[in-house]
Amino acid sequence: MLETPPHLLAFSRCKYSLFPFAKRGRLCFVWGRGLHQNTQVAAFSRHKSRQRLTHRPTIMPTSGVDAHAAVKTERPCGPRGNSPSIVLDGSDGSVPLPLLAAEGTPPVLAAVPRPPLEVNDPPSPSMSPPSFLARWDAIVARSWVGRHFKLEERGTCFSREAMGGWMTFLTMSYITPLSASIVAETGATCDIHAPDNVYESCKFLVRHQLLTAVAVASFVSSLVMGLWANLPFLLAPGIGTSAYFAYSVVGVRGLGHVPYRTGVTAVVLEGVIFLLLSITGLRSRAVQSLPSSIKLAMSGGIGLFLAFIGLQAPEGIGLITASPDTLVTLGGCPPAARSPVDDGAGTYVCMEKRMQSATTWVGLTALLLMTTLLEKGVRSAVGVVILLVSLLSWVRDTPFSFFPRDGPDGVGEARFQAFRKLISIQGMADVAGQWEFGRLGSPQVWLAVLTFLYTDVLDTTGCLYSMVRQAGMVQEDGRFEGDGAAFCVDALGTILAGSLGLPPVVVFMESAVGIECGARTGLAAVVGSLGFLLSVIFTPILASIPPFATGAALILVGCILMEHLSHIQWTNRRLAMPAFLTAILMPLTYSIAYGVIAGIVTAIIIHLLLKFFDKVSASLGRFASRGVGRCRLSSSQQKDHMREKENLDNSEICRNVKHIEELEYLDCIAHPEGQSEASHHILAIGEVPPAFELDK
Repeated sequence: MLETPPHLLAFSRCKYSLFPFAKRGRLCFVWGRGLHQNTQVAAFSRHKSRQRLTHRPTIMPTSGVDAHAAVKTERPCGPRGNSPSIVLDGSDGSVPLPLLAAEGTPPVLAAVPRPPLEVNDPPSPSMSPPSFLARWDAIVARSWVGRHFKLEERGTCFSREAMGGWMTFLTMSYITPLSASIVAETGATCDIHAPDNVYESCKFLVRHQLLTAVAVASFVSSLVMGLWANLPFLLAPGIGTSAYFAYSVVGVRGLGHVPYRTGVTAVVLEGVIFLLLSITGLRSRAVQSLPSSIKLAMSGGIGLFLAFIGLQAPEGIGLITASPDTLVTLGGCPPAARSPVDDGAGTYVCMEKRMQSATTWVGLTALLLMTTLLEKGVRSAVGVVILLVSLLSWVRDTPFSFFPRDGPDGVGEARFQAFRKLISIQGMADVAGQWEFGRLGSPQVWLAVLTFLYTDVLDTTGCLYSMVRQAGMVQEDGRFEGDGAAFCVDALGTILAGSLGLPPVVVFMESAVGIECGARTGLAAVVGSLGFLLSVIFTPILASIPPFATGAALILVGCILMEHLSHIQWTNRRLAMPAFLTAILMPLTYSIAYGVIAGIVTAIIIHLLLKFFDKVSASLGRFASRGVGRCRLSSSQQKDHMREKENLDNSEICRNVKHIEELEYLDCIAHPEGQSEASHHILAIGEVPPAFELDK
């Protein structure tokens, strides 16, 4: 390997073949100062196993000695995976440049750092200067912003973080109107004994105030997450906690077990307890004690959960609908063929014309387009497709319009009239600061506090660990940078949410969309939080992003998260069953918390049962060693067998446990009292009878 010449400077500028922020297929141009004389410079990209020349070689007009080398370089915001290689060839150019490194003729100059983007001497007029985006990324990376968010340390840049944060916000923008609508079902501070027309008018006003409250709580929580914890996660009131708050605690029209004001007070108390657990570190230690298989299953289960949400209506493309016989079934029927289910969530049953809904087919097309563009390396595929589908859905008089003129109950016209306002700002006087401590002695209140607490803890824990694993930020000890701060931010956000009249906030699973776009730092959370701030003003526009656009993104992210399940030892039933229940129960119970609880309880019970059977087996073994029952290996024979077992993987031992027991028994009978020979060891495959050969 060559020493790096101190005067060697190489620069790259990459244009994108289709959309900005592409991972592969880039056209790179290179220039420099102090390079070797007659050096040919070219750029090629690695796409999977193929190397593809993407630019004609250029002769560098420099001075120096003849040499050739393969220099791997990368912009400060280089693509993930295989980066483009800058090839310097001092030969006559007869050897194809992409094959130089493969032939091994040139040494590899691996010590060259990322190329700087500006030099004292101006570049050659024949070379292209860096793009505006590249210059801006370099400026931000060198500023206090880049140092605070550790952009270069985490291998990212401002443009990628901004794209990731914005994509996350667009994907979860549905939460603002949806959460506000769910909480508004309680009536909030409206008089539940008022006439229906008065109550409905108050409820309409309260819903708009809750829209502002959701946006403010999400903005502050996400902003603090980015600035303090430096993690690319956005927070908002969760759908599950909102539904529990509205339908189980306060009740529709406030007819539940706890009044609205007492309910939001319980949320504040839960946030305070949550904060104490986070500050003392009890939560972190409890999370670290979870088996790795359950942590991996959390990611896969959340992926299934996201995909399940994206496949449904009204949050998704509507491919799956309710069924009175099988709970869920194939959907995709047009509005005229739907029979609504009175559950307050917009669920319906398809009576006929399955798979004939235009919005379902648009959602499926969006999903296929996102997948294709991502495979081609287009990082902004999710955002581009969501924007494209949204623009198409805003055109009226189309079968997939979000503002249909003939919608049921005039929903389409109401959406269009709200969309035309563009800008709308509401206060929060009727929902913020509505605490009531007089009924805290009620058992129903503390039941709600405990339910909020364990749901918040498990939901946030599952989301955090699955997201950081997807981003590749998990450390060797199982923790990740900023975990303590992230837990505290979640608790503080819950306190703020209760103060604004909302249920607890949680880390949203849709943050995985931003991570897939390349987000790795809290700068993405800051950008996403600004989206929530803008939504305070532009709520009508954001509320008009159709669910069949964001649903496709949820399905795609769910597919990506399923990769983590491949790391679970499925042949080890002791680990596989808790992991399986963790993953499968998340979508089926519509709760991350229930899935995690099932996995933990199952793992504990299996562990206790195995310990019990081990003690029983040990007792039977001592009884058999006195001459009754099955032959028992001597201590020397046990050592021989243990030594041989060390050469097997756990999976091989699990697959062959019965064979191994039979071989030990044969060895015990043939050579009692320690007379074991090497030819009879369990791994002497040549001496093992065919019926007992190990399955490798």
